[in-house]
Amino acid sequence: MACYPCDPLPHLPPGADIIPFNPLRPQRGYACIGGTRPVICDDWAIVLLEPEPSWEVFQGTANLIRGQLEGRGYGIKQISRCAMGAALVRFQDCMDRDNAVKNSPYIVQDSVMRVIEHDKGRNFRAATFYHDVWIMLLNYPAGCWDLDMVVATFAPYGRFLVWNRDDSNKSRILVKIRAYEVDRIPGSIVVLQNYSEDGNGGCWS
Repeated sequence: MACYPCDPLPHLPPGADIIPFNPLRPQRGYACIGGTRPVICDDWAIVLLEPEPSWEVFQGTANLIRGQLEGRGYGIKQISRCAMGAALVRFQDCMDRDNAVKNSPYIVQDSVMRVIEHDKGRNFRAATFYHDVWIMLLNYPAGCWDLDMVVATFAPYGRFLVWNRDDSNKSRILVKIRAYEVDRIPGSIVVLQNYSEDGNGGCWS
């Protein structure tokens, strides 16, 4: 993919400054644009059993979990295998899930059963986004001037806040994000787009 230098100075909005580029920052990042939509899953929870049962007896474990939860008045829609606990459980509704989490842990025979939110598994760590920064991208493809595509482009680097859209200047886009680490923001981004089912697409830097 070609990468060529551009002078950002002529494209800056009034009053803006250029932060000198740290040579230790990544020189390029990649953003894959897709049409996926967020999945709402607040009725799901991870169930942990201590001691942890063998994955080979999952069906028996699932039956035990269903019986224990339904016996306590919680409606259960589905139970799935889970890489972060004994099972991933879908409750009848979000209120049942929240109450099951709040009332956890439960004593089940010789085991302890814990119910935690689906996104608070062992792979979860708290993250603090310290910096609100403005980013200017030169030569952003005109065919990608769409809010969903712009949000996807910056998703690897922080939380999208606002796109200062200015249709009178097609040379650049100005986007404000809440960054996790400023030094992880690359100096150049390659935007990739898949056109068809056979894998054809294009990319722009």
